[in-house]
Amino acid sequence: MTAITHDEMKELAEARREVELMKEHTWCAYCGHEIHIDDEAATKISEHIMACERHPIHIALADNAALRKRCEEAEKVIKAHVLQCRGWLGDGAEWEKYVDSLYALKEAK
Repeated sequence: MTAITHDEMKELAEARREVELMKEHTWCAYCGHEIHIDDEAATKISEHIMACERHPIHIALADNAALRKRCEEAEKVIKAHVLQCRGWLGDGAEWEKYVDSLYALKEAK
Protein backbone atom coordinates (compact mmCIF):
# COMPACT_ATOMS: atom_id res chain seq x y z
CA MET A 1 0.00 0.00 0.00
CA THR A 2 1.35 3.40 -0.92
CA ALA A 3 1.03 6.53 1.13
CA ILE A 4 -1.19 9.36 -0.08
CA THR A 5 0.69 12.55 -0.81
CA HIS A 6 -0.30 15.93 0.52
CA ASP A 7 -1.43 17.02 -2.95
CA GLU A 8 -3.57 13.90 -3.33
CA MET A 9 -5.18 14.59 0.04
CA LYS A 10 -6.01 18.13 -1.11
CA GLU A 11 -7.51 16.77 -4.34
CA LEU A 12 -9.57 14.25 -2.40
CA ALA A 13 -10.83 16.93 -0.01
CA GLU A 14 -11.74 19.19 -2.96
CA ALA A 15 -13.57 16.32 -4.68
CA ARG A 16 -15.57 15.66 -1.51
CA ARG A 17 -16.49 19.36 -1.26
CA GLU A 18 -17.66 19.30 -4.88
CA VAL A 19 -19.79 16.20 -4.23
CA GLU A 20 -21.40 17.88 -1.22
CA LEU A 21 -22.11 21.00 -3.30
CA MET A 22 -23.65 18.84 -6.03
CA LYS A 23 -26.08 17.40 -3.49
CA GLU A 24 -27.35 20.92 -2.80
CA HIS A 25 -28.09 21.84 -6.42
CA THR A 26 -29.63 20.49 -9.58
CA TRP A 27 -29.04 21.64 -13.12
CA CYS A 28 -31.10 21.95 -16.26
CA ALA A 29 -29.87 19.29 -18.69
CA TYR A 30 -30.63 21.57 -21.64
CA CYS A 31 -29.06 24.90 -20.65
CA GLY A 32 -27.12 24.25 -17.42
CA HIS A 33 -29.21 26.60 -15.27
CA GLU A 34 -28.49 25.84 -11.61
CA ILE A 35 -31.21 25.51 -8.99
CA HIS A 36 -30.60 25.22 -5.25
CA ILE A 37 -32.41 22.22 -3.77
CA ASP A 38 -34.71 23.46 -1.02
CA ASP A 39 -38.43 23.45 -0.21
CA GLU A 40 -39.10 25.62 -3.28
CA ALA A 41 -37.00 23.54 -5.72
CA ALA A 42 -39.93 21.83 -7.44
CA THR A 43 -41.61 25.17 -8.14
CA LYS A 44 -38.34 26.69 -9.34
CA ILE A 45 -37.70 23.73 -11.65
CA SER A 46 -41.21 23.94 -13.12
CA GLU A 47 -40.84 27.67 -13.68
CA HIS A 48 -37.46 27.18 -15.30
CA ILE A 49 -38.78 24.49 -17.65
CA MET A 50 -41.43 26.89 -18.92
CA ALA A 51 -38.84 29.65 -19.38
CA CYS A 52 -35.97 27.56 -20.79
CA GLU A 53 -35.82 28.09 -24.55
CA ARG A 54 -33.79 24.91 -25.00
CA HIS A 55 -36.23 22.59 -23.22
CA PRO A 56 -38.05 20.23 -25.63
CA ILE A 57 -41.39 20.85 -23.92
CA HIS A 58 -41.67 23.96 -26.07
CA ILE A 59 -41.72 21.78 -29.20
CA ALA A 60 -44.59 19.76 -27.73
CA LEU A 61 -46.45 22.93 -26.71
CA ALA A 62 -46.03 24.38 -30.21
CA ASP A 63 -47.24 21.11 -31.77
CA ASN A 64 -50.19 21.11 -29.39
CA ALA A 65 -51.11 24.67 -30.33
CA ALA A 66 -50.86 23.86 -34.05
CA LEU A 67 -53.03 20.76 -33.67
CA ARG A 68 -55.56 22.69 -31.58
CA LYS A 69 -55.79 25.31 -34.35
CA ARG A 70 -56.31 22.59 -36.98
CA CYS A 71 -59.05 21.01 -34.84
CA GLU A 72 -60.80 24.37 -34.46
CA GLU A 73 -60.63 24.95 -38.23
CA ALA A 74 -61.96 21.44 -38.90
CA GLU A 75 -64.77 22.01 -36.43
CA LYS A 76 -65.82 25.16 -38.32
CA VAL A 77 -65.90 23.22 -41.59
CA ILE A 78 -67.91 20.42 -39.99
CA LYS A 79 -70.40 22.86 -38.48
CA ALA A 80 -70.83 24.57 -41.85
CA HIS A 81 -71.36 21.17 -43.48
CA VAL A 82 -73.92 20.16 -40.86
CA LEU A 83 -75.80 23.43 -41.29
CA GLN A 84 -75.78 22.96 -45.05
CA CYS A 85 -77.06 19.38 -44.74
CA ARG A 86 -79.68 20.45 -42.25
CA GLY A 87 -80.85 23.04 -44.75
CA TRP A 88 -81.22 20.32 -47.37
CA LEU A 89 -82.76 17.72 -45.08
CA GLY A 90 -84.81 19.86 -42.71
CA ASP A 91 -85.30 19.06 -39.05
CA GLY A 92 -87.40 15.95 -39.50
CA ALA A 93 -86.84 12.27 -40.17
CA GLU A 94 -84.35 12.82 -43.00
CA TRP A 95 -82.10 14.79 -40.65
CA GLU A 96 -82.33 12.04 -38.01
CA LYS A 97 -81.40 9.38 -40.61
CA TYR A 98 -78.40 11.50 -41.66
CA VAL A 99 -77.20 11.90 -38.06
CA ASP A 100 -77.67 8.17 -37.42
CA SER A 101 -75.59 7.37 -40.52
CA LEU A 102 -72.77 9.57 -39.20
CA TYR A 103 -72.79 7.70 -35.88
CA ALA A 104 -72.81 4.38 -37.73
CA LEU A 105 -69.72 5.45 -39.70
CA LYS A 106 -67.99 6.49 -36.50
CA GLU A 107 -68.77 3.17 -34.79
CA ALA A 108 -67.62 1.17 -37.85
CA LYS A 109 -64.10 2.53 -37.50
